[in-house]
Amino acid sequence: MSNEGENRRFYSPLIIALGAALLILLALVTAHYFPLLECPIKAQWNVDCPGCGGTRAAQSLIAGNLPRALSHNPLITSGIIIIAAYCLFSLICRVFTGKPSLITFSIYKGVTAILVIIVFTILRNL
Repeated sequence: MSNEGENRRFYSPLIIALGAALLILLALVTAHYFPLLECPIKAQWNVDCPGCGGTRAAQSLIAGNLPRALSHNPLITSGIIIIAAYCLFSLICRVFTGKPSLITFSIYKGVTAILVIIVFTILRNL
């Protein structure tokens, strides 16, 4: 019985890592085939939304070009890096302890995230 638990402990992170590798591979292979569309908010009002440049930032980050990714959209780039680091940390915790490391969310964290997005949007459009 404990052998089955040990197998699950190692198979879950392996499946997550293989899925992430597949997503990166697909993003690199298809980056040249799909055109980048213009943001409808940018097209209508000539204002950068919080996500403007996010696709280019993600593609640059996947390609390993951090300065270019930051120049496209620093908020999306830093968000991807933070989420990837948390996933890696959680994966390592799960492998060594068998328990996932979970972040608890609260209304204060949600409001803070929204305020960061609003301030970022205002500052990038000044």
